[in-house]
Amino acid sequence: MRSRSLLTVTGVVLLTIAAAVIGVRFRLLPPPVDLRAMTWDAASHALIGLDLFDHIRRLEPLLLLLRLQAEHWWPPLFGILSLPAWAFGGRELTSPSLVSLASYIVIPPIVWLSVRRVTSAVPLMALGLVAVFLLRSPQLLEMSAWSMLELSATLFAALAFFFFLGGRGSRARNWGYGFAGASTLLKYHYGFFLLVTFGAATILELTPEERRDLGRALVSRLRQRAIWIPALAVAAAVAARLIAEQFDPDPALPGVPTILWIAYIALLVAMLVRRPRTRELWLSLPTPVRRFLSCGLIWPAVWSIDLANVQVWYRQLRVSSDPPARWAEQISELARYLTDDYFLGPVALTLGAAGLAISIVAGFRRRRIDLLAVAFHTIWPVALMSLSSFRIEPRFLSTMMAPLVLSAVLGWALLLERRPTAVRIAASVVLLAVVAAEQLARTDAWGQHLVRRRVYVYLSSDPPDRFVRATVQASARGEPV
Repeated sequence: MRSRSLLTVTGVVLLTIAAAVIGVRFRLLPPPVDLRAMTWDAASHALIGLDLFDHIRRLEPLLLLLRLQAEHWWPPLFGILSLPAWAFGGRELTSPSLVSLASYIVIPPIVWLSVRRVTSAVPLMALGLVAVFLLRSPQLLEMSAWSMLELSATLFAALAFFFFLGGRGSRARNWGYGFAGASTLLKYHYGFFLLVTFGAATILELTPEERRDLGRALVSRLRQRAIWIPALAVAAAVAARLIAEQFDPDPALPGVPTILWIAYIALLVAMLVRRPRTRELWLSLPTPVRRFLSCGLIWPAVWSIDLANVQVWYRQLRVSSDPPARWAEQISELARYLTDDYFLGPVALTLGAAGLAISIVAGFRRRRIDLLAVAFHTIWPVALMSLSSFRIEPRFLSTMMAPLVLSAVLGWALLLERRPTAVRIAASVVLLAVVAAEQLARTDAWGQHLVRRRVYVYLSSDPPDRFVRATVQASARGEPV
């Protein structure tokens, strides 16, 4: 036990030091970041935190609270996380990138600890694969210098799965649900993906009796006229609005998000008025479901009390590229992003995909819903995004990288876990030798990635030069933006 703990701690230390060295050296490469190359998204992410920092510095609590609730398109959690970065890095639009750097440093040890939480087999191979998959990922390294939320969301996903793997009845699950729910306040759909995965896994982990009782309770409630009549009215109102939009882009009817918000507020009021019935229903739910609701779903539930947040979320679901992206193009781009942006070389990508497949098989054979949750979280959100008419960018896949690497490493480790010692050692040596040989052969390609990706570039749009210049001038004068 002591040797296992020592090896775990050693892995954490080595991965942390390696990530810190790689990330800091990347930031020191020329050329320096040009603030004029920041797009609207990046500047907006940075300015939320700067406004919060200014209100705290000037002891303006009321303005601070108003600013927190004024953000709808980009929720304020990244701005809150960036407050220490503003204090440390000063009033520079690049200061929030320190949050991305810190996330880049912490993600590999978290994934390593997650692997160790499931199995202690082939530790050196597992440590090597975690290092190669994460620390030799060009896209993740590039994002470590961004003043944006992608790596923070990736860290939250890694933490959510680390705690989720703590076990069905453990208190760690509460933290897993919490990080999943909090992710909605970084970017709505990142948290939505995690909550759907965890919600489905929680239901599937229930005993047959618990699922049967839960189903009966829900059916009995839906049969009540006080439930199905309002639900039918809401569905009719939504259908009427959608039909009217086919003839008039702005019909004289309440919008879909407004209808849903009114129904949501009415449900909350009804629950408060009928508190004894609400408490009875709450206590009838299985304990895991109550934990999921109270620790995970509570975050978007509270945030949705503001109508503006519901309207923005609905608008984001309907955003489309110009021209709209097609499914075949999306799939082609996804394949290119994996081979060119996230995995340095086809061997690393092949080992990652094979490990993912092995992990899925192991999850079914061992009846481990938590392992299947990790694996399928790397698949179904990407499949859903590929159906969207909004063009996928490499950064959109970042939050799936932590569970992908975790699932891939677990797949190989679990495959060798019950093999004879000689087989485990031989297989580990071969896998690491193959990966190391490919990485050495791609040293020049890695250097080219470092030079090319040091420049602050996004795919979304041309830099809004006038906006960024005005922002830089105001920041330099110490004025609120």
